[in-house]
Amino acid sequence: MLADDNSMLVPNPNSTNFQNDNNVVFAHIHEWFKVNLLSINFNKTNCIQFAAKGKSISDINITYHNIQIVLITNRKFLEIFMNDTLTSEKT
Repeated sequence: MLADDNSMLVPNPNSTNFQNDNNVVFAHIHEWFKVNLLSINFNKTNCIQFAAKGKSISDINITYHNIQIVLITNRKFLEIFMNDTLTSEKT
């Protein structure tokens, strides 16, 4: 089975709690995938941290079983390019 283009949103203004929450949520999602006989392609798995313009992005480290989830600054989502300052550009 194939599950394509999944997303999760984890809001938390505190950078330490944000990192911890992301790691916990990611672990739950990964377990759900396994139970439902799906798998996550870690080579295509990324994380983007959104912040308002003028606000700094925290240095976070999202991992699962020693696999580093790559942080990115923009992503195409439903045919719209979103970046980490929450501005978009239609394709």
